[in-house]
Amino acid sequence: MPTTSAACPHSSADAETVQAAVAAGKPVVLLNDWRFKDHPANLGHIRTDDGEIGFKAADYFMSIGRFRSFGYVPAYAEREWSTKRGRAFAHRLGRKGIACRPFAHGGNDDLGDWLKALPKPAAVFCAWDVVAADVAFAAKKARIRIPSQMVLLGVDNDETFCTSASPQMSSIEFDAENEGRMAIDLLLRMMSARKAKTARTICCGTVKRIVERESTRPPAPSAYLIERATAFIAENATKGIGPKDVAAHLGVSRTLLDLRFRETGSATVGELIAGQRLAALSSMLRKSKGPIAQAIKECGFGSVNHAKAVFKKRFGMTMREYRRRR
Repeated sequence: MPTTSAACPHSSADAETVQAAVAAGKPVVLLNDWRFKDHPANLGHIRTDDGEIGFKAADYFMSIGRFRSFGYVPAYAEREWSTKRGRAFAHRLGRKGIACRPFAHGGNDDLGDWLKALPKPAAVFCAWDVVAADVAFAAKKARIRIPSQMVLLGVDNDETFCTSASPQMSSIEFDAENEGRMAIDLLLRMMSARKAKTARTICCGTVKRIVERESTRPPAPSAYLIERATAFIAENATKGIGPKDVAAHLGVSRTLLDLRFRETGSATVGELIAGQRLAALSSMLRKSKGPIAQAIKECGFGSVNHAKAVFKKRFGMTMREYRRRR
C-alpha cells in the first residue's frame, strides 16, 4: 500500500512508519521532512522552496519602506530549511547593496541586546512564527516599539502565535493545498512506474501570500481599541483574566468590545486570551523541564484537564509528546 507523510519545521512524521514502508519497497512521499538523508528509489520528497521564502521576505520589506537595518533570526536549532531562508534573505538584500545582520542563538548576544543594537527603523525577518513571537516579546521587554521602530515578519501564518502577539504579527503563508496536490501527483506517478529508478525530490515555490498585520504597518484608527486590548491580553493572559476584565480595563462595555473585534474580523477576545496562554505554555514546555501541572497553572489555565484538551486539539499531541519532540 502506498504511503504519504507530511512534516513541517515544527512537527515530524513517524520515522519508524516511514522507514518500514521504504524497507518494504512501498512508494513513500514526504512533505518538508528533512530527516531522511538517504535516497532510496521509492522515497519521494515535496519540499517548500525556502529560497523563495527568503526572497519574498526581502522584497516585501523593501516594498513597504526604508529601513536603516535588516536582521534575520533563525530557528533555535540549526535546521537546513532555516539556513536556506536566511541565506536567500541576505542574498536578495545584498544584490541591492544592503547588509543583513543575523542573530545567533546560543551566542554571546542576548536577543534583546541584539534588537537594541539594530539601527532604527529596523526590519526583522524570522525563520517561523514561533521565533517571531519570541522576538516580539523580547522587543517589548527592550522597549522597542513595533511597528514604528521595528517591523517584524514570520513564516507559517500560525494564528495562535500571530494573533496572540502584541502587536499582531505579519507572516508568510504557504499554499498548502498546492503542496498536497503535488505530493499526490508524485505518489501516483511512482505507483504507476513499473520500477522506480531514482528518488524524486521536487522543490516547489508555494508562497501563497503575505498576511499583513500590525507588526508591519501602523494600526488604523478603527483598530486602536483592538490594539489596546491585544496589548493588555499579552501582558495579563497568564494571570487568569477573562473578556470582562479586558473590557473593564479599556473602560468600554463588553458588547462594544465584541463589536469592534467583529468589525475587523479579528479573533474573539476569548480566543486571543486562550491563544496567548497556549503560546506561553508551549514556550514553557520547550524551555523548562518543570512539572507540567505547574506550567499549566502559571499560564493562567483554571483547569488542568481543560488545558490538556485545548493543547492537544491545537497541536495534535499531548504536552509530554510536545516536550519530547522539542
